[in-house]
Amino acid sequence: MILPENSIDASLTEIRGRYGNDQDYQSDLERIGLDAHSLRQAVARDMVVEAVLEKVAAQAAAVSETDVEIFWYLHKDRFRRAEMRVLRHILVTINEQLAGNDGPSARVRIEAIRTRLLREPQRFAEQALKHSECPTAINGGLLGTVPRGQLYPQLEAAAFALDAAMLSDVVESELGYHLLCEAIHRERLLSFAEARNTIREYLEQQQHSLCQKAWIATLRRPGMGATRRRPRPAPQVGLLRGIAATLPRQPAQARRSMRANVRLAEIGTMTD
Repeated sequence: MILPENSIDASLTEIRGRYGNDQDYQSDLERIGLDAHSLRQAVARDMVVEAVLEKVAAQAAAVSETDVEIFWYLHKDRFRRAEMRVLRHILVTINEQLAGNDGPSARVRIEAIRTRLLREPQRFAEQALKHSECPTAINGGLLGTVPRGQLYPQLEAAAFALDAAMLSDVVESELGYHLLCEAIHRERLLSFAEARNTIREYLEQQQHSLCQKAWIATLRRPGMGATRRRPRPAPQVGLLRGIAATLPRQPAQARRSMRANVRLAEIGTMTD
C-alpha cells in the first residue's frame, strides 16, 4: 500500500500543532528517542495499518434489523436512563474583598431576588441575566440537563428534592448563594426506536472487531509465513508506544489506531 506523501505531512502537522512551541515538541521527541525521520516512519506505518484494518473490517457481515431487535430484548436494562433534572440557577458569589459581596450582603441580595420570583416565577431567566454572577446568566441561568453526581452536594440535594417548576430556598455552596428552578426527567427505559442507532453502532463495531481478530489470527497459522519461535520485540513497536504515550491529546479514533498498530507490529515480528 502506497500512502500519499501529503497525507503523512498532514498527520505530522496535526501532531506538531498540539505543542505550543518547537522547544516542547523537540523535547518530547528526544525524550522518547525519536527524530523527524523516525517519527515520519512511525506515522506512515500507523496510517498503513489503520487503512488495512479498515479494509478488513469492511468485509464484516452486515448487522440486520433482527440482530438489533434481539440485542434490545436481551439487554433492555442497559438502556435505562437515570433520573435527570433541567436546572436553571442564579448565583450570588461570596467575596469578602468585594463591596456588596460579603456574606451578609450577598445573602440579602439573593433573598430579595427570591422574593421577586415567588411573586413572578416566570421572570427567572430575566432575573438570572440581570443578577447572576455565573456565566450561565447569558442563557437565563440554564445549567442544562443534569444527572446525579455532577453538582455540589448541597445543590444536588436541593435540586432533586424539588417538584417541577418549583423555586428552591436559598442554597449555599462553596461558590456562594444559589436559587434553583427546574423540570424533571424521571428515570425511564429508552424505547427501541431511541436505542436502535446506538445498538446498531455497537453491533457493527463488534462485527468489525471480530473480523479484524480473525484476520490477525490467520497471520499466526502455519503456512501463512508465521514461525513457531517466540515473538521478539520490534523496534517499531517501541517507537509507536512512545508516540502514544507522548501524545495523550489524540482523538479516540487515533488512539485506537495507534494501539492497533502496536498490536500488528508485534504480530508482524512472528512473520519474519
